Amino acid sequence: MPVLPTYVRDFIPLMIASVWPVTILILVLWFRKEIKTLVKSMTRARFFNNLVFEFDPNGIDDRERKILSSADAKQISTPSTVKWENVADLFWLGNDLEWTVQTLLRGAPN
Repeated sequence: MPVLPTYVRDFIPLMIASVWPVTILILVLWFRKEIKTLVKSMTRARFFNNLVFEFDPNGIDDRERKILSSADAKQISTPSTVKWENVADLFWLGNDLEWTVQTLLRGAPN
């Protein structure tokens, strides 16, 4: 096997180390519109618990602006047939069913 010259051997780790920044650059360029809308909708950013940036408190993204400006927005109401006194019963039923599945999968406790 031929031996690589010293300058080529020194260049290989640099090429390997430059793979992840190039990957990040490609991802940022690919999703730049989504990143831009996310940054525009941000109202407050906190770094290291003491560096705080505050932006326009009314800053909402275009999707929310369309929803709020539409006159067709209706209040969602609960169905009249829901019995709220049975909610905890449904919760514990789901919990018991999950416990049963986990017990069957992993074996019964001793």
